Amino acid sequence: MLQFSISVGNNIQDTKEQFYRIGEFPGAIGGIDCTHVPIKSPRGDNAEIYRNRKGWMSLNVQIVCGPKMQIFDIVCRWPGSVHDSRIYNNSRVKLLIESNALAGHLIGDSGYPQSKFLYTPKLNPSTAAENKYNKSHIKTRNVIERVKGVPTQKSISLFMQKAPYKTSNFNFDHRFMCYTS
Repeated sequence: MLQFSISVGNNIQDTKEQFYRIGEFPGAIGGIDCTHVPIKSPRGDNAEIYRNRKGWMSLNVQIVCGPKMQIFDIVCRWPGSVHDSRIYNNSRVKLLIESNALAGHLIGDSGYPQSKFLYTPKLNPSTAAENKYNKSHIKTRNVIERVKGVPTQKSISLFMQKAPYKTSNFNFDHRFMCYTS
């Protein structure tokens, strides 16, 4: 079975505690989001599926990160037109969390459906508790936004430029590996 690699010397409980210290959000084991990585048009009959909603060719790359900006999981095989929630729904990390192989939940943005395994912000909060939840959620989820920053974009783009295969056949999937910055 694949292991969700937290980092050397740490376990899931340590990760939960580290996330809690960021924004007092209990039980989080990862921040999740997708980022568009520009590519050259793969051409051919299916080229347009790589065009994202912003109008340029890309891969939509899903990243799950830890509280210290470690990358726990990266999936880079989906065309730019694919929605973040579809990538998550077809990912091994979802399977592992829902089967309780990973005890905890992910923190994602409103592009994902709310579930007991993936927490999203409360749209239009109206109570003090909902506002507190959103504030905690935003602080905790901020780590994935930082991970998706320029250095990660450049690293993924450089990897893809040097890849010895065509983008249309792209099936690279680093699952549950831990990269630390």
